[in-house]
Amino acid sequence: MRFSRWQILKMLLIIVMLIIYKTLDGLERPKDPDIPRQIAIEYDDDRNIEKRGNAIESEETDEDRNVIEGDGMKTNHRGKETIKVAPDLLRQTENVLQPNSNTHHHNISEERGKAKWLETLNWVKIKGDITVYLLAAFYDDRDTLKNNDREAAVRVIAVSESIDIQMMCHLHYDDRVVEVKAEIVQTSDLQQFAFQNKHFRSNIYSCMVLKQQNSNKSPKFVSIVAPWQKSPTTFLPIEMPGYQKPLYKFCGCQRHFGNLDPRLIIENFEYQKMFGVSKMFIYTTELYRIPAAVLEHYTKEGFVEVIEVPAKFENLPPSHYSANHIYIVQPPCYNHCIYRNMHKCEFMVINDPDEIIVPRRDPDYTTMLKNIDRNHNISEGYKTSYLFQNAFFYTHLPQNETEPSYVKSLRHQARMEVGYPDDSVKSFLRPSSCIGYQVHFCWTHTHESKGKVFVNEDFALNYHYRACHKIWERTEKGNRCEQFKNEYQIDTHMLRYKDRIVSAMKDQAHKIGLPLS
Repeated sequence: MRFSRWQILKMLLIIVMLIIYKTLDGLERPKDPDIPRQIAIEYDDDRNIEKRGNAIESEETDEDRNVIEGDGMKTNHRGKETIKVAPDLLRQTENVLQPNSNTHHHNISEERGKAKWLETLNWVKIKGDITVYLLAAFYDDRDTLKNNDREAAVRVIAVSESIDIQMMCHLHYDDRVVEVKAEIVQTSDLQQFAFQNKHFRSNIYSCMVLKQQNSNKSPKFVSIVAPWQKSPTTFLPIEMPGYQKPLYKFCGCQRHFGNLDPRLIIENFEYQKMFGVSKMFIYTTELYRIPAAVLEHYTKEGFVEVIEVPAKFENLPPSHYSANHIYIVQPPCYNHCIYRNMHKCEFMVINDPDEIIVPRRDPDYTTMLKNIDRNHNISEGYKTSYLFQNAFFYTHLPQNETEPSYVKSLRHQARMEVGYPDDSVKSFLRPSSCIGYQVHFCWTHTHESKGKVFVNEDFALNYHYRACHKIWERTEKGNRCEQFKNEYQIDTHMLRYKDRIVSAMKDQAHKIGLPLS
């Protein structure tokens, strides 16, 4: 087929125009790696939340929560606090999360994203008349469990609307399925938390594994089956323990969520390190970008591991942070931390980021426990928990304004009497001897557990820095929070750590890019 001269010129002209167009398009397209990439949009059917990459977009409705403005100024809606956030920190947080594809510059107040991490747990929902959520399953064959024919169990961490329904465990082996009753392990006094006209409890379903002759195999999956189900609809992989000599003397478990004060995290972590904690396991729920940058820094140091736990309860929006919502998720996180790291840690320190278990005689936790054992005539053996009494340093009490404003432990020296107005004890526990953990101490013990040790306040206290509980604002005796201003005492114990904590906080804040004052 022959082409005319005109047809050939026409094709050449088209080719030249395409080359010019491609060249101009390439010149106009920005090559700055910081320009947000287009990220596929996913939809979560359970919560109807639009997600872009690792960020969740939501409307913030809590007027008490701090927000980060575009110029790096953090302010409270009620004007209570202002912190200037360094541009370096904003760049740090951009590395934690992918930017919103609709955002033309990195402005945190516009993006409103929550931090997401590489390791994320997923809730599995059993549908039916009663709502049940399953988080994870662990194979448990600790030496402290062995008792006649019962030498192991599969523990399924759960949140359920009711525990009065008899559930069944289907243990899936390579060659068979074994059905056993799902026994309830208590993680509290079975207190219920109201949520959307339902009442939920945190619990553990325990599936006993009986001795099998001539078999050393263990189940690979577990299904929790409700009476109304004809067949299993959930198949959880069973995590096997990593048998080893403990890697760490002391580990810490905490929950972080929302827009947690980044300075509080640094202060808490540096005290933990000072007293002997070698590893922190942090369970986050929709953590904001600035505190996420702090965790990212400590993760790179090797001090922190982060596990994301979504709050997938009904259609609750991610901006909702009611107390019940928080309490529902808290015990499953702590129990997951215990089972997941059972053979890694000799002791676990489980508390909140606004709490520090403080030795009052000794320089560190190791020395402190030796002296506590000597004082209580305790020999080596399995002790479930060391319980430490609580001392509230309510933030509305007078402060020592001569101390740095960014160090709560130095600034707040006014505290309530030990154990008053309520003794929210916190504990060290041996994970080898605890089956079900409440938010304060081990509730259900192993067969060979030796019980709890109540530590005298002369040895240590749980220093708790928080706002006065709202329940004390309206009582028969009036506003107790205001009355507490006439009942406090001064505790200057933390001043002995002043030089070390201030130096450590400044050093870490400089590395992160966070100005402290």
